Amino acid sequence: MTETIIAKLQQQIATVREMYRVLKEKNEVLQTKNNDLNEQLEQNKETIENLQRNYMELQTAQAMSGAQGNNVEAKQRIEEIVREIDECIALLQ
Repeated sequence: MTETIIAKLQQQIATVREMYRVLKEKNEVLQTKNNDLNEQLEQNKETIENLQRNYMELQTAQAMSGAQGNNVEAKQRIEEIVREIDECIALLQ
C-alpha cells in the first residue's frame, strides 16, 4: 500500500516537474516576444517624434516662406517657437 502511495507521489512530482518545464519555456518565449515588442515600440516612438518634428519644420518653413500668403501665421509660429525656446531655457536653469 505504501508503495502505491509512493508511486502516485512520484508520478505527481514528475507531472508537476514537466508542467514547470513547459511553463518555463513558454515564459522565456513570452519574455523574448515582450522584449522584441518593447524595442519595436521604442522605434515607433522615435519615428513618430521624427515625423512630428519634420511636420513642425514644414509648417514653419511654409509659414515663413509666405507660401500661404499670410504673415500673421508666420508671426504666430515665430512667437510659438520663441515660447518653446523660453520654456527650454527655464528648464535648463
